Amino acid sequence: MPRRLDRATLATFLLSALICAATFLCLFVLVDCFQHFDAFSKAARERGEPLVRIILRYYIHQAPVVGYFLAPVVACGAAAATVTRLLRENEIVVLKSSGVSLYRMGLPILAGAALLGALMAADQELIIPRVASAITENAQDSLARSDEAGEVWDIFRVDRYRRAFQIQKYDRRAHRMEHLTITIVDDRGVKRRVIYADHAAWDQDAQGVPLIILSRGVDYSYPEGDPFGAIPNSFGERGLTLQTNLSEAALLEKDVN
Repeated sequence: MPRRLDRATLATFLLSALICAATFLCLFVLVDCFQHFDAFSKAARERGEPLVRIILRYYIHQAPVVGYFLAPVVACGAAAATVTRLLRENEIVVLKSSGVSLYRMGLPILAGAALLGALMAADQELIIPRVASAITENAQDSLARSDEAGEVWDIFRVDRYRRAFQIQKYDRRAHRMEHLTITIVDDRGVKRRVIYADHAAWDQDAQGVPLIILSRGVDYSYPEGDPFGAIPNSFGERGLTLQTNLSEAALLEKDVN
């Protein structure tokens, strides 16, 4: 393959990556802003600042974290767009007729993906650790969250039963978790059960074994071999009990990445 074609393919990949990044970033900001709009409005009222400034400042600080999570999706989308362009312009037919293999043809795309991977690693190892405290402080200010109120936000923990707990808020004064999602997988890592609950609290049985009492939610069970055939079961107050080794101390431990 001529070097000129390598450069053209790489340029197409990078241009597609920019377009995909802008598209996915706009979608993310739109959905995330809709979810946090009430918190943004509350912060704007409490601080007397324009709502637009609160939102812009929040997402500017979140840019390194959002970029890290979007990089793999951007690379996949850019690769698909590049191959689609080569197919549309019949360049793949010409190259194969010239004796160029598909593996050699895809080398510029792999090089571009490797470049995005290097930027992703630099973001995770060099940028995010240096601005992590600023990101946390800005999130608390922009979303009107305060540790002094006894609230801890956005917790992720895994217990010894390999259940993943995603907890939106933990109220230390009431010792209660709010808006949590529990994902349970089998030995092969296949999702078998997902539980959504409005809130949960600790309890124990007659033998002193710690339990979590889930209230007001939905329990989805996935049949064997059918990842899309979820069977929902709703429950109310004290509707579901799970044995776990998670404790309040485990929730309050600082995460270190």
